[in-house]
Amino acid sequence: MADVDTFVVKRPPISMILKLVATAVILALVVYSLDLDKLSGALSAIDWHWLVLGSAASALFVSLRIIKWRS
Repeated sequence: MADVDTFVVKRPPISMILKLVATAVILALVVYSLDLDKLSGALSAIDWHWLVLGSAASALFVSLRIIKWRS
């Protein structure tokens, strides 16, 4: 019976669960502490062309690192 394939469900380790909970709590505290009026003013002042360019450059750099480390 040792040759029979069985489906084993692995549970995530407790440290990973604790890290996710801590991340969620910290993120909730940061969002709660934001001044939404200032945030909306800052977001409306952004030049969206630069935001798109910066996001595309960031995605390109991450993609190049992934390709570099896979080979």
